[in-house]
Amino acid sequence: MRDLALFGSASLFCILVAGCGEPRLSNAVGPRDYLASDYGDVLSKWTRSGGLLDFSDADDHLTVTATYQAWDFRWAYDERYADDFRLSAEQKVARRAASAKDEQDNYRFYVAMYGSKPRWGTLIGTDSAWVVRLVDDVGNESTAAEIVPVRRPGALETRYFPYTTPWRNVFQLRFSKLKDDGTSAVRPGAAWIALRFAGPQGHRDVRWLLKQ
Repeated sequence: MRDLALFGSASLFCILVAGCGEPRLSNAVGPRDYLASDYGDVLSKWTRSGGLLDFSDADDHLTVTATYQAWDFRWAYDERYADDFRLSAEQKVARRAASAKDEQDNYRFYVAMYGSKPRWGTLIGTDSAWVVRLVDDVGNESTAAEIVPVRRPGALETRYFPYTTPWRNVFQLRFSKLKDDGTSAVRPGAAWIALRFAGPQGHRDVRWLLKQ
């Protein structure tokens, strides 16, 4: 679905929105009954795309696809990983425990992005055109605690996140669930959370609707 929005008086931007009538997703923790073969469906459920296109000069300012690595996603990912790498029962339990501990402390996102100019396709460096923040439905905003570029995506990235391509820059984003003052980065029961990409070319939210 394509929505049109005007940014300023000169440029017409097309905002690409994935998932008309998208479902609300559960952030609840606890066991799932996923099999390794369910991973593709779960990946699709937790992945969103968006972009900014300037029709005046056909510049692709931003094309981004992101997967929110919520608990539900983590469970399916670990199930697929354990099956692919033939992990033992003990190794699988240890991996699940590590995922649970990390999920308590962090929001994580896998992001692949592209822009027709180099600085429009990156989140790091002084020449980046974008700042990314985690936002919620009441206006809470958090900066990333960590942005890790995946310099050369390999078999792991291309298999588990198949929207990874040689033409996109890939990043692993981590946001702490608690701010420095001890308050929650995202309010409990938030109706949605989003990654907000903002810069001189405009801004774009890539959003996930949540069950309250």
